[in-house]
Formats: sequence, C-alpha cells, structure tokens
Amino acid sequence: MKPTLLGLTLLLCTAISADAAIVDVFQYRLGEPGTVLGGNNLPQDSSGNGYDETNTHGGGSTAVQTGSPPLTANGSTAYLDFTPSRGFYGAGVAGLPTNNFAVEMWLRADSTSSSDMALQLSGAGSKLAIRRVGSDLRFSYFGVAGIDSQVVPLTTGEWTHAAVIRDSGTTTAYVNGSQLVGSTGHNPSWSGTIHIGLRSGGSEYWDGALDEIRMYTFDPNTDDPVAAFNIGSPIPEPMTMLAVGLSVAGLGGYIRKRNVPSGRRRG
Repeated sequence: MKPTLLGLTLLLCTAISADAAIVDVFQYRLGEPGTVLGGNNLPQDSSGNGYDETNTHGGGSTAVQTGSPPLTANGSTAYLDFTPSRGFYGAGVAGLPTNNFAVEMWLRADSTSSSDMALQLSGAGSKLAIRRVGSDLRFSYFGVAGIDSQVVPLTTGEWTHAAVIRDSGTTTAYVNGSQLVGSTGHNPSWSGTIHIGLRSGGSEYWDGALDEIRMYTFDPNTDDPVAAFNIGSPIPEPMTMLAVGLSVAGLGGYIRKRNVPSGRRRG
C-alpha cells in the first residue's frame, strides 16, 4: 500500500504530541447533563477521580443556564448561575498535588461590591484562592502569600478566564491566557475541602456565574501548561508549524516522485 500525504501527516502530528502528559485531577463542568446533582445542583467531578461536592451552604440558590456560555466552541453548553448566598463544599483536598499543577476556571461577576470567593482549595494556612475584591480579580494563598501583584479589574456581566500555575516550585497567575506580574514560592499544604462559590466558614458568596473549573498536572520538562488552558483552540508555536509545513512539503514531493511512471522519470 502506497503512503498517503494525509496518513503520513497525521503520523507526524501524532509523534509531535506524543510526549504530552497533561492529567486532569478534577473537572467541574457546571451545567452539562450529569455534571450537577439533584435540585441543589451539587457539582460533580467529570474527571472520574471522585472529587464530587456533597454539601451546600447559604440560603441563596443556583441555576443551570444555557444562554451565552463562555466556551461553546470548546464544549461548554451550560454554566451555573449563583444568587447569593449559596456555595458548595465537601470534596476533600488531602490528595491534591502540591507541585506542577494548574487550576483554571471561567467566571462572571455580577457585582463589584465587597468581596466574593469564586474558588478556594482549603489548606492548613495556605488556602489557594481565586476571588474578587471590590472590582478586582485577585489570586493568593489566602492569609499567607499573594500570587499576583498586578491588579486586574473585572467588568460586570463579562466572562473572564482565571488560572493559577505552580511550576517547579513557583506559582503564577493568568487572566485570559496572559501571565500577571508577580509570583510566590510558597508551598501549599492541603487540608479541608474544595469550596466553590464561597469562602470556608460560610462567607464571601459568589455573585455571578462560574463554569469549567479544572485542576490538572503536567510534566515541567515536556508540557506547556498554558497551552492546556480551555480558552479556545490554541495557536501552534511558529516552529512547530514550520516543522509540520516543511515535513508535509517533503512528504508531498516524496509521494509525487513515487507516483511518476518509470518511463517519465528524468535524470
């Protein structure tokens, strides 16, 4: 069987991505069928690792919405709308990774007053927190160390992608795929539970919407954790595109040469 240009190109692309080692730890889709449980919309872990939320807190409510999710192209067809005061907790954090991990989420703030907690991974003196303080989005190991030193204001009603990456002992923050100024070498020590839409103890309830909350690990020697963000189809690195282009061109020439009848070959 003669090789085809498409087949050889797919084989090449597979080889380029063969070293990827991105592994989901937890994933809360927040709205798609099977991703929330019961009338209270308890977030369920779609990674299969069992980080299901089991409890609600507060007298507010949540509702699954399907209008204008942030990532229709990437599979998001619904999201969870929070009316204060309501949040979720219960999934234990004791087994979460402490290095070479990323946490990402989509959030929409509907208020800029006071402070709201979007996500908190509780710890013994090191609660990883993504929260709104007034109109500003902030990242920290809550009560121990700040992560970002760059203030990013939120616009009410608009979706924002927020992420934290801990790579080889250093934690940095990202907004809409861009790295913020600032970092910390603080080492997290997990205990307690995952809190979605509220601060541990029952305060700072999120007012707005949340979607696609995810934690994953990566190999710092082979993986680009930023490229794994769920923020749309990634643009390949220029050198990767050049390598693929040159290889495809070479393969095309090879196939054309093989297909020329022997009587028509020159030289």
